[in-house]
Amino acid sequence: MSVKISLATEADVKGLTSVFLKTQESDPLHGLIFNRGKTENDETQAGLFHLELLHTLGDSQSRIIKASLVSGGRIVGFGVIRFHSGQIAEYTPATSCPEEMNGELIQLRDNKITAMHRKHLNDQKHVEWQALFILPQFQSQAVGSQLLDWGFLHFGLAKEILWVQTPMSGRREYVKFGWKDVDFIDYDLIEWGGRNRGYGSYRIQIMIRKPGPLESITGHDEDEKAY
Repeated sequence: MSVKISLATEADVKGLTSVFLKTQESDPLHGLIFNRGKTENDETQAGLFHLELLHTLGDSQSRIIKASLVSGGRIVGFGVIRFHSGQIAEYTPATSCPEEMNGELIQLRDNKITAMHRKHLNDQKHVEWQALFILPQFQSQAVGSQLLDWGFLHFGLAKEILWVQTPMSGRREYVKFGWKDVDFIDYDLIEWGGRNRGYGSYRIQIMIRKPGPLESITGHDEDEKAY
C-alpha cells in the first residue's frame, strides 16, 4: 500500500470527518461524551467535527496533514499540529455544546488538559501535535509514522519543543519519535458511564519531545490506533 502525505484543504473536510468518526467508534471517553449509538448524536458529532475542521484550516497557527492512497486518493489518516508562541489560553471550541452531548465531561476534559499544558509548557514557545487518526484497516501499515515523519521534515519540528496528549494506545508511536512521558490524566469512566456497564479508568498520557535530531523511521512495523 502506497500513501501520499500532504497538507489538507477545505476540499478534504468530508473525508477527514469520515476518518475521525471511524477512529472514535471504540474510544470509551468519546462514546460517553456523545452518548454513542443514538443516530441523532452520531449526526451531531459529524456536523460538529466538520465545523471544527473548517475552523482549524482557517487558523493560521494550525495545520492538518493528510495521508491519501496513491491509487484513488482516499484519505486514510491525518494529523493536526498547532504552533504556540507562549502562554496557553483557555480552550475555546469552534461551536457551542449541543444538549445531547455531555457538556460537563467535555469541560472536565478540556480543563484538565489545559492545566497540564500550563503546568509543563505555559511560557515556552512550542508545537502541539494535537492528534493522529488512522482508519482501523490501515493501522499497522506505517501510516502514522509517515505522517509524523513528513510533519517533522516539512516544518522542521526536530528543532522545536513538542507536546502531545495521547491515549495509552497511541503512546508507543510517539516514543519512537523521541517523546518522553512527563505526566498523565486519569478519568474514572464509572462515574460518567454508570456502574456494571464495563467502564473503568481511562488514561491520557502527557508527553514532551525536546529539540534534537530525528532519525527517519518510516516503514517500521507499528501498532497504530487512533490517537
